[in-house]
Amino acid sequence: MEELPKNPAAVALGKLSGASLSEEEREERARNGGKASGKSLSKTERIERARNAARARWGTPPAPIPYRSTTPAKKDQPTKKKKAQNA
Repeated sequence: MEELPKNPAAVALGKLSGASLSEEEREERARNGGKASGKSLSKTERIERARNAARARWGTPPAPIPYRSTTPAKKDQPTKKKKAQNA
């Protein structure tokens, strides 16, 4: 069977998509893409994506993630010691 000539535009697109990359180069691109998308997401969007990923991986809903307050916590009032009563 005779092979048809390859379309140069299709070959170029294949190279851009990573078809000819080594495993290390693909992992590097994936890391960089994850970092870039993480920078553009808000905190709640990152948490939501992490929850969805955990559900997909383990199939059970993850425990709720407690939020840390950005305001400092109020310190408890010091307790007053009771004076000892003399009998």
